[in-house]
Amino acid sequence: MNNNYIKSFLLSFNGALNFFRLSRKFKKIVFYSETEQDWHFFEPLIEELLNYQQIHVCFLSSDLNDPGLKITNPRYYPFFIGRKIPLIFSFHFIEADLVIMTMGDLDNYHIVKNKNTEKPPYYIHIPHSPCSAH
Repeated sequence: MNNNYIKSFLLSFNGALNFFRLSRKFKKIVFYSETEQDWHFFEPLIEELLNYQQIHVCFLSSDLNDPGLKITNPRYYPFFIGRKIPLIFSFHFIEADLVIMTMGDLDNYHIVKNKNTEKPPYYIHIPHSPCSAH
């Protein structure tokens, strides 16, 4: 096992833990980004919510190179959650009003909708290519 894998896992575990420690009142809208390429689709929406709507936004990413992890704003909470156990755990127990992502095959693989809370979130799929509307 190399050091980069261990470092990435520890960072993702810490990110998931910090996300769950954050008060639910700051997790009304959560974006999930699989790769840094998703930022192109999320950036205008996040900028609108932060700069004009004054809404708190959480941003979860599985990619350490995601530009969304580098944004600083007092109403913006970015977390790296990796691609392994912290990601799966985060989605199983996510507490939010709305989860926005480019992944359309939720519930088909290891990432599933939260069915463990009284009020599960609504999920919005943002198509990122013509093929993603399958």
